[in-house]
Amino acid sequence: MMRRTGYILLCFVFFISSCRTAKEGVVPVLKDGQARFNACLDNAIEYETLQAKVNVEFTRSGKTMSSRATLKMVKGEAVNLSIHPVLGIELFRVVLTPGNFLLIDRMGKRYVSEPIGELEKALNMKLDFEMLQALFTNQIFYPQQKQPVAFRSFNDSPAADGVNYTPKGESTIYDCQFMLDTTGSLIRTTVSDRLERASIQWSYGSFVPLQKKKFPSSVHVAVSFGNENVELLMKSSDFQLDRQIDIDTSVSSRYQKISLDQLK
Repeated sequence: MMRRTGYILLCFVFFISSCRTAKEGVVPVLKDGQARFNACLDNAIEYETLQAKVNVEFTRSGKTMSSRATLKMVKGEAVNLSIHPVLGIELFRVVLTPGNFLLIDRMGKRYVSEPIGELEKALNMKLDFEMLQALFTNQIFYPQQKQPVAFRSFNDSPAADGVNYTPKGESTIYDCQFMLDTTGSLIRTTVSDRLERASIQWSYGSFVPLQKKKFPSSVHVAVSFGNENVELLMKSSDFQLDRQIDIDTSVSSRYQKISLDQLK
């Protein structure tokens, strides 16, 4: 009898707990386009610096490599991705700033340091730094911030798995499209060259609480340019905001400088 009573009590506690969790986890469906858009803007994190541990999977030409990494960002200044698969020893570093692209290959003792314009030529796509940081932080943006990010500056249209928002007017820079789900979460951003020579698609998932908001801990990036197709899967954890961050762009004098064309 005691066992049966204990079993019934256990089931009752589990049922109550499940009901409470389900109720607390309910996110309202937003049918109004402006309300959905504004919910997405309200969900954007506020930061000056951001740092996270990242597990990275990189796929190119059918070959996949995986590694641990560290992501560091200083708002308006730099994005730094450091690849260190074993014992924290850095093998590669990529640093993007508003005007420059730096890649350090410590294994090959070589590096690339070029103006952003050279990276644009390689990708056949215009880039701007605000757009790149918005991609990393799951935020809507307007091409080169020519207009404020507001609902009135976007068109919305239904899609199979959400609602697409596109900037009004023709951009001479690049096209972009943002897919929001019915709760106002940004789940996909697509940026493409006006001549359709290249595209970058960021898909967001596995949202976790950050600043009492929903932030994606998993991001899938698909880049297409020319005959190249590159994929990047980043699973992040241990987010830290607004801490002192140093972005090291120094390169050993023993390293050989190479061009983007020489990078294989």
